[in-house]
Amino acid sequence: MNLFSSLPFLESLAEVHFPGQPHALVDCEVEGSRYRLPKIGQRVITEWPFLDFFEPEHEPEKAQTVSPLSLKFLPHVVTATVPAEGKKPDAVTPGLQPAPFIRWAAFPEWPAFETQLNQRRKQLLADTRRQTRHLSALGELVFVYDDARPAAFETCARWKSAQYMATGIPDKFFQDNLELFRALQRKGVLVVSTLSVGEKIVAAHIGACWEGRFYYWIPAYDSDHGKLSPGRVLLMSLLKECHARGHREFDFLLGDEDYKWHYATDCRVVGPVGQPPMSLTLKKRFRGQAKRALSRFPRLLALAKKWFRA
Repeated sequence: MNLFSSLPFLESLAEVHFPGQPHALVDCEVEGSRYRLPKIGQRVITEWPFLDFFEPEHEPEKAQTVSPLSLKFLPHVVTATVPAEGKKPDAVTPGLQPAPFIRWAAFPEWPAFETQLNQRRKQLLADTRRQTRHLSALGELVFVYDDARPAAFETCARWKSAQYMATGIPDKFFQDNLELFRALQRKGVLVVSTLSVGEKIVAAHIGACWEGRFYYWIPAYDSDHGKLSPGRVLLMSLLKECHARGHREFDFLLGDEDYKWHYATDCRVVGPVGQPPMSLTLKKRFRGQAKRALSRFPRLLALAKKWFRA
């Protein structure tokens, strides 16, 4: 069971967005596969902000006394897992999304992972070491895997909020979902990692660890130190620490960002299963028609994209 089908995630979701409503984990079946989904009152939740994807239950609980609920459609589920060899796999066709991850069993020792990095991108390790030296020249460089200081969480949240607003995307993270992460932190699932120069935090990451799988979720850094790539230095420290702790996976979650493919060994292919409801089909059709109609007017198209994201 991944984080998004776990009781702590469900409890946090219910506590923040559905206060006072009964909640449970329920088994649902779509096209012959079972999924563990959250149910709030009488509503089965199939998608939510920061709920990246569900995964089929490969081994449903043996003591199954209640038949699974039958669903016609799920929008974001893992449909396949394929090798990642430094780029987005061909299996991620239009309409599907990649979720790259590192399978640590492929690297019994840390040097084997560094060897793969050198094969993927020759200067990555050398650049990261040079940036580490430059940051160290400013003061003592300190990495903390799980930083319990309130300032660590708040700093990361503030930087990420500013990043969203700077790109013109509505700040859903700060306005609507920040409390979800606070709730996960209270339940001991969240891991807030920091890189500091002396007492000053220069990069931070809000992630989670569940059943030996680390979720790389909300990275952020101090823009004043951007030229020294503190975010990359923090990521490398985090990777090495997760390997040392014996984690099974380092999950980069959804996204086709170039840097993820430097590290990933595998990729989950995420897409819809089942028959989408007519409302969703019409919405996609309308968005496609609007995009074509506005293609000659870039500014209007940009505004329309922001509206759809809101």
